[in-house]
Amino acid sequence: MQILKEGKLTIEQLKELVFEYTEDFRDEVLSHPYIGQDCAIIDSGKQMISVSSDPITAAKEDIGKLAVEINLNDIAASGADPFAITVVILCPVGTTDEDIKLVMKDIYDTSREKNVQIIGGHTEVTSAVNKLVICVTALGLLSRELYNAKSKFEDGDLIYVTKDIAMEGTHIIVVEKPSISASIFDEDDYATLVDYSKNLSVIEDAKIARQYGCIMHDITEGGVLGAVWETCEMINLGAKLEFESMPISDATEKLCNYLEINPLRLISSGSLLIIAKKSAEKELELAYRKAGIKLSKVGELQKQKSVSMKKNSILSEISPPESDELYKII
Repeated sequence: MQILKEGKLTIEQLKELVFEYTEDFRDEVLSHPYIGQDCAIIDSGKQMISVSSDPITAAKEDIGKLAVEINLNDIAASGADPFAITVVILCPVGTTDEDIKLVMKDIYDTSREKNVQIIGGHTEVTSAVNKLVICVTALGLLSRELYNAKSKFEDGDLIYVTKDIAMEGTHIIVVEKPSISASIFDEDDYATLVDYSKNLSVIEDAKIARQYGCIMHDITEGGVLGAVWETCEMINLGAKLEFESMPISDATEKLCNYLEINPLRLISSGSLLIIAKKSAEKELELAYRKAGIKLSKVGELQKQKSVSMKKNSILSEISPPESDELYKII
């Protein structure tokens, strides 16, 4: 018996404790969540449905918005269009009616903005939690043609990320610890942070990538390095990354240097990891330029089943993901 660290389970823990008990036995279930694959795909006959669930536990402010955004991102990364959510809210003793109303309004407003309907859930006050916990289950409609058109990947294919990495982590830390930002940020940094709070969705990012047979992964706990590790585990390949190509804003860099945390292992909703065929490189990059979405090529796949990164001309092996850097601060 082992006491577990706070945060997401490691890859080995997930294999041993969770996925050991999630085998497929229903014909309509085409795939279930696994390492690097956050959604189950269900064939209901006329339509294919993508389903994913995720809780919000680290944030206090904007928790309703974040709960919706991160789950819709998982659906989008599976190649589907989100259309509905269920919401479970567990409230600590002492929660007021106004607290719940504000959170639900946040969830409702975010859902309506994304054209997604709330179709069920559960809300209760319980001594089992000491802070608000929201778990959303999201559903999306998936094109059979797009599902069947996903490419097979090999050595030399490309790894991209959209926007800046660590946006969500930076946003959460600044909101939860405002005294930190006051001493290190200038006006340009604050403008970046305002932009981050509005750009935590990857739905539009994913709509482009799915047209090119790409594999996608929403970059959440464990940051970009965790997302690369999980994706490589899923496709049975390795990766070689370039640190200098990682899109890290000045604001995030200042914050992470000040707190002595690694931005590459910081929760990064709003940024989408994309695995693309080398042959699609020019068309894919042009499509993102036309859409006005920042796209950065950060590495490539390799046959050797390991993840490595070159920084200052030195190549180092990257360890599997552990607890997110956010838990060192929040």
